[in-house]
Amino acid sequence: MEKVKRILLLFITVCLLTSIGCTNKNREQVLEPTGNQPIELVKLKSDGVADQNASNQAKEIVSRYEEIAGVRAVNYDNQLIVAIDVDHLERFNLKKIEKELREKINESFSDMIVTLSTDRKILIELEKIEKEIQAKSISKEELKKQIEHLKKLSKEQT
Repeated sequence: MEKVKRILLLFITVCLLTSIGCTNKNREQVLEPTGNQPIELVKLKSDGVADQNASNQAKEIVSRYEEIAGVRAVNYDNQLIVAIDVDHLERFNLKKIEKELREKINESFSDMIVTLSTDRKILIELEKIEKEIQAKSISKEELKKQIEHLKKLSKEQT
């Protein structure tokens, strides 16, 4: 009988600890789409190394989509490279979102060679380049070289 009491007490203890550990009373869990959060758009000056109006316009276009959590873009001559970060819950629709954005950007920038990527590595690299452009610490040659490198990297990812 003593053994049954110990097993019953152990079972009740485990159940209580499990229920306490699994409930989160400190904060509510509300699943809402994160697309309603504002996207940080870094407007690059057009008087820097290269005129960045095209990349700024591309960011504006992409930021209108609520599925997008972040966007980075840089352009040089007729090259435009755009990297997007899609909300985690929208990853299942990634191909559809990417296709729609690619069509929209290609339509808006028909005179440019556009590269669109959803790869985080390219997003991070574009952020570094944007910071260098803002700080005016990158030359035209280096910018062109970096864009070519990112385009090559983007093609390898696909």
